Amino acid sequence: LAKEICETNTDFLQILKQTKSHQRYLDVEFVIRYFAFSDNIDIDENGNVSLRNYKSKLVQYLNEYMESKKNFTSEVVENYRNRFNSTIQKVLIVFTKENAFRITGSTKIYRTIADFIMPSFERMSEEYLRSHKDQIYAMYQNFLGRPEIRDSLSKGSSDKSVVNMKLNEWFGLFKDVIQF
Repeated sequence: LAKEICETNTDFLQILKQTKSHQRYLDVEFVIRYFAFSDNIDIDENGNVSLRNYKSKLVQYLNEYMESKKNFTSEVVENYRNRFNSTIQKVLIVFTKENAFRITGSTKIYRTIADFIMPSFERMSEEYLRSHKDQIYAMYQNFLGRPEIRDSLSKGSSDKSVVNMKLNEWFGLFKDVIQF
């Protein structure tokens, strides 16, 4: 499914500035990462958001996730395809193809930005995103402007405390509109 998405979702390919799937499957990893993170978001009784069963080894986490999901029915595959496609469309409501998953003014794609944007946007209504897109984009810029967030995009980015800090703080900005 992840390979198929990378071959058929032209919006996703344009965000990544690709015309076809990546030969080293970096785009496929992007898709798997999204599903692994989104499927394992936990919220505790205090409203804190974290990633279930994550132990700071991203490759191991993704491998275990893929192993647990290898026997999907066609209905489940279709559900996952629709989730991804819908979430990419929501991302494009707030971000242009040139700005999605990037620091303002940069062309570099950060999967570590997608790690918190995609699961949160999946849980927000399209109507909310449309009516608040400028406000959300400003919040995004302020969020990435914080030194600890900016540093976490490339330094220690797979550390459990870093991953959970970004998820918790980003989701916290939208606690009244995110649907769990």
